[in-house]
Amino acid sequence: MIERFLPHERHASVYSIEYQKLWQCGIRGLVFDLDNTLGPHRFSEPEEKLVQLINQLSDHKFRAAFLSNHNGQGREHLEEHFKNVTVLFNAQKPLRDGYQKVLELFELKPEQTAMIGDQLFTDIWGAKRCGLYTILVSPVAPQSDPISIRGRRWLEKFLLR
Repeated sequence: MIERFLPHERHASVYSIEYQKLWQCGIRGLVFDLDNTLGPHRFSEPEEKLVQLINQLSDHKFRAAFLSNHNGQGREHLEEHFKNVTVLFNAQKPLRDGYQKVLELFELKPEQTAMIGDQLFTDIWGAKRCGLYTILVSPVAPQSDPISIRGRRWLEKFLLR
């Protein structure tokens, strides 16, 4: 039962993931959560380091998408920073719809796609329900989490022991 919440891999950040290893294992699509995965909660302007990483992955032929439960307000121009990245808001993770939409857009099978996020109960659980490979990263700025998420962090720590 607990396995459904646990990721296949854990990393300190999106910068420590071995993307070439994922490619060698047949992963062709990368789905990233936004808040506290790629920047602080509700960030609107990405760091240049992040833009470089995502664009390098795109140059390497990975398909990339950002999948967020955020409503998108204030982030209307986020896509303009990145090459060939799809941004989907109002994903309602952990429901399957957002993940399935990304798979359709990518034209990939679940086993060819990895979800990278900072939360077990939305990012990881939802992706595992759809058969995606899952990678949990540490939150970029946990102090920026709303109270509703801070409460879940305690339970996440317990499950990850």
